[in-house]
Amino acid sequence: MDLTPKHYADFLDIGLLLGLCTRAEVEHWAERLIAASDRPPDWALELAVCTHKHPLDVCHTLRAVPGAANPEQSLRLLLAKLAIAQPALKPDGDIHPADWQLASGLYRVICDRGNLSENVRGPIADFYLDISCILGGSGDRAILERSYAALLAAGRELVPYLEAIASCSQSGDRA
Repeated sequence: MDLTPKHYADFLDIGLLLGLCTRAEVEHWAERLIAASDRPPDWALELAVCTHKHPLDVCHTLRAVPGAANPEQSLRLLLAKLAIAQPALKPDGDIHPADWQLASGLYRVICDRGNLSENVRGPIADFYLDISCILGGSGDRAILERSYAALLAAGRELVPYLEAIASCSQSGDRA
């Protein structure tokens, strides 16, 4: 399935809420869309100047991007972003507050979106349950690391897509 602006907007929306994406990334994406269009949509123009806006205002604009939502693709993009940003758990063996926030945030996302395959829903639920067990004193770090690897694998096929977008943004290529 091809990725649409709606899929990417939903990914950025969830990513902003979970702290995996920044408003600068939203701006770069919007600028690329504007550069590729003779008549860019109003929402793209608004997102292109969002760095100083409140994150919830940016999320509201991202949710207004027209098109058919595909939570599966948006979550796979999010997991690909996670694979780039944090390819492994921190090696010190501790569960950090950011790890728990990520696990609980991802779990809330799958609870809010009903139509997800087990290939996406399962690794997220496993990661959440494994980290919860460790925090409760009954978990195993090796099992958590395996569930984290499975979580990242669910989005790995989209890593090259995100890296290509990031390299275009860094090189100044807006096409």
